[in-house]
Amino acid sequence: MLKLPYNDFEVILVDINTRAPDYPKNLSHYQLVYEIDRDEKYNPGTCYGITTGKDGETIQHSCAVTSWNAPSSLNEKTAFILNDVCFIGVSDNIIALELPKLKLKWQTKVDWATCFEVYNLPQYQSIISHGESDITRLKYDGEIIWQTNGKDIFTGSFEILGNAIRAVDFNNEVYNIDLFTGKIDIIG
Repeated sequence: MLKLPYNDFEVILVDINTRAPDYPKNLSHYQLVYEIDRDEKYNPGTCYGITTGKDGETIQHSCAVTSWNAPSSLNEKTAFILNDVCFIGVSDNIIALELPKLKLKWQTKVDWATCFEVYNLPQYQSIISHGESDITRLKYDGEIIWQTNGKDIFTGSFEILGNAIRAVDFNNEVYNIDLFTGKIDIIG
């Protein structure tokens, strides 16, 4: 579960088990359901239930977001709120939900596999997606500014340091990525 404060209430995100026998029935509890890359042959890899309300008791609005691509799971860097928008990494996409009604504003594919973390960079008026294969910088409207990848998947440490990102891949190679251009230098 991830709770994000917003004005006088909170936005709550929960993982929904897409392998559970009652999975489809669970979606009927949500006012809105957004389906990303639907594939009738399979169950979705990721499903988040999202609500707005006070103290987790009074639900004002709700939606479920499902994706049929690679699974992702909630963590403290899955989502953030800026102004009246909640930005969320869902599978291989970042989506933007308008608050408080949770209306889908846009979705952008940011990785061929999955998005591990989403960072707000207000000093650059943009978002960084730490994906499994790609690191992507987007504008707040979902337009991709740059996208880059390394020799292997980015499963090691990930830090934003001043004007650069330091990311470590599966083979422990260290990358320095320029925040303005996305240019990569391998430093170790």
